[in-house]
Amino acid sequence: MIATESALAAEARNISLYVHPPLFMNEIALDAVFGPTTTPLYVYKLFPEGPITQTLIREMLAQWQEITQLCRRLGVPALNLLQFMVDDNYPVRPESLDRDEIDRFMTLEPLHQQYLLYVRYASLLVDPYSEPDEHGRYFDFSAVQLRRVFLNREGAWDIPRMPKEDYYRLKLIQGIARHAETPCPIIDTFVARYERYLLQQPDGLEGHPLSPAFEPQTFEDELRRIRSELLPLALRERDEARR
Repeated sequence: MIATESALAAEARNISLYVHPPLFMNEIALDAVFGPTTTPLYVYKLFPEGPITQTLIREMLAQWQEITQLCRRLGVPALNLLQFMVDDNYPVRPESLDRDEIDRFMTLEPLHQQYLLYVRYASLLVDPYSEPDEHGRYFDFSAVQLRRVFLNREGAWDIPRMPKEDYYRLKLIQGIARHAETPCPIIDTFVARYERYLLQQPDGLEGHPLSPAFEPQTFEDELRRIRSELLPLALRERDEARR
């Protein structure tokens, strides 16, 4: 457990914030969540078994850069994304990623950063620290299936927790960025893409009502509290640290 200076700094160390929007708010994943297909798709697999493509990795890096810029604007320490993935979440074998490149990730060129992120996900298609079976196969670590929309207890069509919770979190980050006057075009893209799927006529969902999760939200009450409480405190702490 690591103590942080503020609630915003703690949230900035939430790995879901960095990886879930690109993993769940791309068209491949959203087609699997909202579309009629019954073919399984897996969250952490490379295309075509999953959504991980060169474009997804590029968007993941761009979102991290936007969050990093926002953190610096608010005086929150920036996060080495690759180091956080490897050291604080799921480690990979040193044969897959060089320690020096992990530590220097924030200073590398964007194309080099994209390459390292792609290697990281490719290295976790299997659990690299599991014991192979008699056929030399390791545990299929990446086989986490994307869930499709479902009927909830109230008998209405609902959206799985991922990406529903990620939409909520990303809208808050977008609202904070607006208030801090920090541009976030890739976050805007994720939000617009997700809301487009909410608004289009879902296939195969006849016969039951849609839950409120299918309506685009502003989360204005939450953002109002953040703007009035957390952001002024973060800006004061930032200004005091600069003196």
